[in-house]
Amino acid sequence: MRNLLGPLCLLTVLLVSFPATPLSAKESAARQRVAHASRYDLAKEESIEGTVESLITKPAPGKMLGGHLMVATAKGSVDGQIGAFVLRGSQPFTATPGEKVKITGVMTTFHGQEAFLVRTIETPERTVVVRDAHGFFVVPGTRPVTRTSSATSSQGGAR
Repeated sequence: MRNLLGPLCLLTVLLVSFPATPLSAKESAARQRVAHASRYDLAKEESIEGTVESLITKPAPGKMLGGHLMVATAKGSVDGQIGAFVLRGSQPFTATPGEKVKITGVMTTFHGQEAFLVRTIETPERTVVVRDAHGFFVVPGTRPVTRTSSATSSQGGAR
């Protein structure tokens, strides 16, 4: 009886785990991640001028994560998504209601709600860069990455 118990347990484990594996290559390909195009299209970039309504550091459920700069314009209120990086660091962005502001970015839709992906914020005191030209957040205090054609990069670098 003991001689049958080992193979019987092995057979049971194999039968239980069999449905968890894909039956064909098509099924395993369907489970792969799909990269989506960026929501930030530089060709659709626009500038909006208005006054600050509020600066929201913790958005409501269903909104895009990160900070939101609510701007009152002649056409209505605009929800400017500024992310979390601009609100941190040694010189975090602050805004007071009624302050004049010019935001540059791209309008997009997120969960059925319009949001303005802010690239730059211009106030009378300063200009804050939130995203780069591709829509990626810029971390305050870091330098932008530039590609150079130096001898080390064309040779593959140090080994």
